[in-house]
Amino acid sequence: ATCKFGSTPVNALRRTATTIVCAAPSQSAGWRDVEISINRLDFTLNSVQFKYVAPPSAYAVFPKTGAGGGGSVVAVNGDHFQRDAFAGDDRATSCVFANRTIG
Repeated sequence: ATCKFGSTPVNALRRTATTIVCAAPSQSAGWRDVEISINRLDFTLNSVQFKYVAPPSAYAVFPKTGAGGGGSVVAVNGDHFQRDAFAGDDRATSCVFANRTIG
């Protein structure tokens, strides 16, 4: 089985009677039609869509210092902070301080 993201085909990782699992290939940010094929020749024409998002980047933190015992409220400024596509909220957003993930 094959999945096609826009014009880029990728081989399926798994296939059952009701599910085909594919790893999305690298693409620039934006919406892509996703089609599937069982025989690698004839693709569906349903145009279900998958959205590629730009990776987040941080460019500033305020304040720059805080107490060693923790508890400082820190604001991080950056770009492309996306809301979680499944939860519909910010549960997927987290920060890593040293080896500890918060959020």
